[in-house]
Amino acid sequence: MASENRAKTLAAVEGQSIKAADNAAIAETARQDLELYDRLSKGRGPIDDILKNSAKRLASGDAKRADIEKKALEQVRAETSKYRGGQ
Repeated sequence: MASENRAKTLAAVEGQSIKAADNAAIAETARQDLELYDRLSKGRGPIDDILKNSAKRLASGDAKRADIEKKALEQVRAETSKYRGGQ
């Protein structure tokens, strides 16, 4: 309720708006994704393989850290989406 009131207050300022319900849905999805990632990264499997491979690439210096992180994030997102019904 408080976030709805804040959203209304900000809406009074021209060009500003907050969609509290949308933000709550996004936050819940992020929480679920983090929980899924935590579960999948703690055991053997594709996420663990992605993390180990990325760590090896970082240690060997064969690419820029940002590039390794970007690729790992893309791979993790692709893998976790399989468990969320491909969203």
